Amino acid sequence: MINYRYFLQLRDVYSFSFNIDLFVFFNKNSKQIICLDKRLKNSWSYKFSNNAVVRVYNDKIYIADNYDEENILLDLEGKKIENLSESAISIDFHSSNLENRVKIFYGDSSLALYDLTTQKVIWTTSFKVNVDGILNPEMIFCVLKGGNKTIISLDINTGSLLWQFSVSELGKYTWSDGVKTHREEGKVERIIGVFGEVLVCVITGGGERVRGNTQLIGLDTSTGNLLWQIEQFIGTPNRQLPATATLMPDAQNKNLVGFQSGDFIEIDPQVGKVLRYSQINLVYEQHTLTGLMDSFSLQGDHLYFRSSVSSMGGFPTAIGAFNYKTETIEWLYVFEEFAKEGKFIPINQPKAEGNRVYALDSGNTLHIFEREY
Repeated sequence: MINYRYFLQLRDVYSFSFNIDLFVFFNKNSKQIICLDKRLKNSWSYKFSNNAVVRVYNDKIYIADNYDEENILLDLEGKKIENLSESAISIDFHSSNLENRVKIFYGDSSLALYDLTTQKVIWTTSFKVNVDGILNPEMIFCVLKGGNKTIISLDINTGSLLWQFSVSELGKYTWSDGVKTHREEGKVERIIGVFGEVLVCVITGGGERVRGNTQLIGLDTSTGNLLWQIEQFIGTPNRQLPATATLMPDAQNKNLVGFQSGDFIEIDPQVGKVLRYSQINLVYEQHTLTGLMDSFSLQGDHLYFRSSVSSMGGFPTAIGAFNYKTETIEWLYVFEEFAKEGKFIPINQPKAEGNRVYALDSGNTLHIFEREY
């Protein structure tokens, strides 16, 4: 079992990021980037004019101006390394697993690869792509803008095109306006990741192939050939695959796990096989979890989720930890103080790191929990 205690509250938090040794956030009131040490004691601050998104990456801190006027790199002591405003409108750290190599995007969304160590652009392309994508030691996988219909693979060293795969036919779907039925070409919803030699993506279609349904596909990373497709759930006609929006690699990066709206699913990404599916008991002590429930944070055997509870309306006002090995909810914290104050402030996705869980509410208050042993 796992349990956490309410540890600390920080107000006026616009964004935050952390690693095992430090915690960085942007205070929207003081217009400062503030760094705390691993005990959450003040370490240093850096003045910044506009609301900013902060991200700790290896030995650097990336600061992105929300108005796209300034993008800078700081070292871990809070000293400016470089102003990136002239080279890139944004940097994608989410999908980077190559040390100090990250994707950057120019003002027209064209893609380039940037080396944080040398502080130089390695190569540029004319491809206009979406921010999400995946890097691995040999290639980059992205989705082209202009309909989100095509997945491309680029050589990591040169940026040259290796292959492309269109989902316009494979992911087709229909929708009705009450008068007639419309057919739409397929779209890529997101790229989940690379598992061995398989690239796994969520695309539209599946089930009855109506709008809102999604399916999973696996592509050969070397050729772009379709290896497998899950278009409906476990052979049940016209039922969409559950929890695809929350699918993520497990702690061993072996299987995909997802937890959403009480559905838990585990999938073998090598062959596209559903290994486990369960509908979870959503009663925890005196609380019944309802409505919105999703999880995008994993640590060890636990998926950390947010949820609404029946006693507090439809907004997500609770966070918890779900053990996907035992398929049980082991910890839940309900923000009952919101109800006592006569207001319901939706809580955003919790993030777990080390022995702490962080959850930012829509009122810009960050709630920090510490594990009890």
